[in-house]
Amino acid sequence: MNLEEQYFSEKSVPYRYDILRQIALEPQEHTKSFFLKSFNKERHLDMRMLAMRGYAYYAEEAEIEPLMEKLHKILIKSAVSTPYNYEEYGLLMSDFHKKHFLDTYGYNCFKTFFEQVEKLYTDLPAVYKGLVTCDEQGNEINPMSDEEWEKRWDDIRKFTESLYKQGDTEK
Repeated sequence: MNLEEQYFSEKSVPYRYDILRQIALEPQEHTKSFFLKSFNKERHLDMRMLAMRGYAYYAEEAEIEPLMEKLHKILIKSAVSTPYNYEEYGLLMSDFHKKHFLDTYGYNCFKTFFEQVEKLYTDLPAVYKGLVTCDEQGNEINPMSDEEWEKRWDDIRKFTESLYKQGDTEK
């Protein structure tokens, strides 16, 4: 079974991410349709952008724009349903995603999308910022020491408790 077949048969999101990342980092012309199918299959924004990374390598800007408009709408909706989506925003803000798309392509659709991501990230309470990012190969990494990580999760727990005490469970 080749990597593309493994990707579509795999149920585990982390394994699918690893397979998709392997293919996206070395796209082949025949994988353009694979990336489009992957983009439409995935629910996680960072995985959709990983699929876009491979797709954009061979697609024209006019082919990319409608997909990015769709993704931008999903991003805005997700900000309402998941207001503290720190993991997605942190991964998307990484150089692996944001810098790659803006430096490599510079298309307005990418600029608009990442401006919205940046706004949502900026609007996050400080306690949620900097928890996760990607290295230059797209591997999710924790940018903190174990001690900082434990303290941050304790701060998140306290923050969440304060929201419930205030009756502000909508945030």
